[in-house]
Amino acid sequence: MSRFIAKTLLFVVLGMLSPALILFGLPRKTGEVVYAVLDKSQKKRKKVVKLLLGDSVGNQLFNSEEYNDSLFSLCSNQAVSMLGHYIYLNNFLEANPDLRDIEVNLLMNPFSLRNNLDQRYTFHYVIKSFYNSTYQPYFSELATSQIKKVPMYYLANIPIIKYSNWAPEYNPQDAAYYDDPQAYFAPISLEYLVKIQELCKTRNLTFRVLAGPIPENKREGVANLDFSKIESRQLSEAFADYQSSMDYLPQDLFYDGTHIKLEEVNLKSLKAVQMVMNLPLDSESKLTAGSM
Repeated sequence: MSRFIAKTLLFVVLGMLSPALILFGLPRKTGEVVYAVLDKSQKKRKKVVKLLLGDSVGNQLFNSEEYNDSLFSLCSNQAVSMLGHYIYLNNFLEANPDLRDIEVNLLMNPFSLRNNLDQRYTFHYVIKSFYNSTYQPYFSELATSQIKKVPMYYLANIPIIKYSNWAPEYNPQDAAYYDDPQAYFAPISLEYLVKIQELCKTRNLTFRVLAGPIPENKREGVANLDFSKIESRQLSEAFADYQSSMDYLPQDLFYDGTHIKLEEVNLKSLKAVQMVMNLPLDSESKLTAGSM
């Protein structure tokens, strides 16, 4: 009972403070790209030939602010999890029911596939963005159970919390698979990869997963990818080009061990970019973004 009373008082206090926050119009400070891509995913488009989803490395290759024409990017970051990418795709297909013959490319670094809705980013990038009346129906039983493990998840969409940088301390205890070098395909990732593939099939769309640039010092870890988990879920065709789309580059071409230094890497030399653009491997053809 005392816990219930404490929760109620907290809701009341935060609710009283929220109108003042709205009045001053404070912007979202965390996860801006998530909201931008979420808005973009609901736009009607007529010329899209290839739709791109992906993590922040994918967003470096095909920036969601630049590719807005036949090549249409909804890349954001890994923190939204595969659930977030599924929602982006579903939004786009609902907004564009007449589009046909689209190729859906999901650009995901192998390490991004380990997101099981159990990260310190989950509060900002998933709960605030998607755990609401609009998108909650897309949360599976597993996804919902993961969300409810995040402390104070129920406060996320109160304006004073939603529009702030605050997040609860969260050090999940259920992610023992992170200690397993072969555990790249998190349960949430696998579940929503299947959902993405099924969604594509309902519209007869081609779906494939590509990787991208990876630091050379992570080659051994990536070699431990356990593709039996992909095969058992009938995702082999979608992952057919995954390994061949990887480029192992020197560590000094990455500024944080994950993201490439754009000023030092020729994007059109990367295999994933060439595959998306249908360029011959190692092509020097001009690579340009779609018009705004």
